Amino acid sequence: MATEAEDPAIKDWASRGCNNRAERLHIICKNLHVFAKLINDGIHQVIFADEFYLFSITVIHAEHALDHADECCLVFTRKTRVSKQYDDSYYRICFLCRDPNSESFVEATCDIHEEHNENIKHRAEEMGKIRDESDRLQEIADELPTTFHGTLNKHIERRGYTNEDMEERTYISARSLIDYRNKRVSETNPELPTVLALCVALNLHPLFSYDLIKKAGYDVMSISPVNCVYQYLINNHHMECVDMWNRKLRDAGITQVLPSNRNQKARDALEQPE
Repeated sequence: MATEAEDPAIKDWASRGCNNRAERLHIICKNLHVFAKLINDGIHQVIFADEFYLFSITVIHAEHALDHADECCLVFTRKTRVSKQYDDSYYRICFLCRDPNSESFVEATCDIHEEHNENIKHRAEEMGKIRDESDRLQEIADELPTTFHGTLNKHIERRGYTNEDMEERTYISARSLIDYRNKRVSETNPELPTVLALCVALNLHPLFSYDLIKKAGYDVMSISPVNCVYQYLINNHHMECVDMWNRKLRDAGITQVLPSNRNQKARDALEQPE
């Protein structure tokens, strides 16, 4: 055995047995360089075990798994089956070779209902749902045109809304909506508050809201008090309506009304009791 050849203390200990725990620990620590050499020579795992200590040196190539064992490892139930052909001294010897008797082995089974494993399983299921949703969003994004009016038209068609439906939801006239969808009103796109009203009226996913705003020529990602409120509404309240956004803007001390401060219907709705 390699460890016996390199350190007589281990050979002597293995032959006579050692009942002194401090002496055992001293020999193990003293010979860590031997274990390291065995690993460098291609042995991927070296284990020393007795009734007091369990030392395991394992080559792990995934650094993340090494640093986050609680996230990456499953919990196994260990069952030890011992051959009666050997006395107790046999199990106090550190063997680096294969067990000479196949009747002595440790059986490890994974219980998926164990709490730690259930958490890992739940995380895997949730990540699967996120991946499915990202695939769905990607399919929609792949079909969107590169222009504001084309993208707006696509979203309205995808929702199945008519211009009259959108007028009721945005306070924007059906005539103006037709122009926005066909880019006949002018060469410029609607003002930012109008675009925001369209986003919430369509209940767009935040990614699609930012996409539509960008295609309209605006940037709400720059840092400013007003933009921070817009981002908050887009990210956390995209399933609401124009009236609810207008109330939140008012509560934040922002005088802007969607879709426009000139829109009387929106202003009247804002004055109505909740």
